[in-house]
Amino acid sequence: MSLILTSSLRNVKWLFTPEPSVGDNWADRAQSAFHIFLALALGGVVFHGYATQSCPGNRQPSNSDGTCDLGFVDSLYFTVVTISTVGYGDISPSPSTGLRVFTVMYILVGCGYVFVLLANVFTTFLDTFRIWVKALIDKFDRTEASVDTTGDGNADTEISGRATGLSGRAIDLTGDGHADFIAPPMAITYWSQELLPALVLVVATQLASALIFTRIVDGLDFGTAFYHCLITATTVGYGDVPLPTWQARLFASVHIVISVSWLAAVIGSIDTLREIRRGQVKRAALITNPPKREQIMALDHDGEGVDQLEFVIGMMMLLGVELCGEPLKWDDVRPFRITFNKFDVSKTGTLTRDDLEAYVRETEARKAIMDKKEERKNRKRRGSSERSAPSAAPATTKMCVFGGVRSKVAPDPD
Repeated sequence: MSLILTSSLRNVKWLFTPEPSVGDNWADRAQSAFHIFLALALGGVVFHGYATQSCPGNRQPSNSDGTCDLGFVDSLYFTVVTISTVGYGDISPSPSTGLRVFTVMYILVGCGYVFVLLANVFTTFLDTFRIWVKALIDKFDRTEASVDTTGDGNADTEISGRATGLSGRAIDLTGDGHADFIAPPMAITYWSQELLPALVLVVATQLASALIFTRIVDGLDFGTAFYHCLITATTVGYGDVPLPTWQARLFASVHIVISVSWLAAVIGSIDTLREIRRGQVKRAALITNPPKREQIMALDHDGEGVDQLEFVIGMMMLLGVELCGEPLKWDDVRPFRITFNKFDVSKTGTLTRDDLEAYVRETEARKAIMDKKEERKNRKRRGSSERSAPSAAPATTKMCVFGGVRSKVAPDPD
């Protein structure tokens, strides 16, 4: 289940994660919470009405086949156990075709939607906790954070490569005695400060849960309870540790939601962290070991030598920078260069305040000309419409002859 959730979290996270907005996104979070509530309520209502279980303890059977109906807590417990795919086996759907079909479809909804939403929530929480821990660690990092690039004695530019937490060694590229780039930390340092806080939090949660289970399940020792918590978090769910009371099942429902979602969030973050680490190492290698002459000359697109723009874009392409999910290509830069040339009214290659003001004046002038042309077109269309409109038929008169004299007779009224 954890691997399924991890894959779902990577592939469909864009579908269920609210779009970033400038303002507050509590409405989106409330909507996600409402969807989770509806999904759990649907399962609880259906299983409460149609699922049965072996009668626990001294409880009397409520059905002719010797089984007992599910109570409210039992329904919630079975719902969470089902959609999380933990499947302890202490409760199972009745041998009804309709209920089994519903259960299968409900499991798919639980894996592909409900727990993806929950995993996203816990991913956000883990990221916040990781950043907080790294901020504490960062206080012990002695590498430079910024450098003076103007010569005025003030550190005005952040050093590339410097990240929150423990960084790698400082590299002086210009030979002026100041760091120009911070190499990434060693692999053990990187993975420790990125994953260790989340893992510690997950393990602490399992230890606390095991302690609670020992208090609400009679005869359950701490070792067995901790084993049960770990087996549950991985969604293996052997079901060899019975949870007979409603208190145990109620807390088990909460524990499953937290543990499964949390572990899936941790596992899902590993691929992201691996990509970040790969990019850090690749960038450091490209900066500390510049490309060869042939590679640099291959960046020349106009035959006039490699200028600064071509070099920077080429380095970004070698680093594997993506634009809208696709590898960056030189052709992707062309629309931006066209836009720049529009702004560069003076054609000096540098945008000044005068250039921008001149561009605004030209734009407003072109807009005024287009507005006048559009107004003339509208007037012509209106005039054409008026000329082509049908006019009222003229009244006809009758001519009568009286003694050689023509007289007009008014037309008969309709």
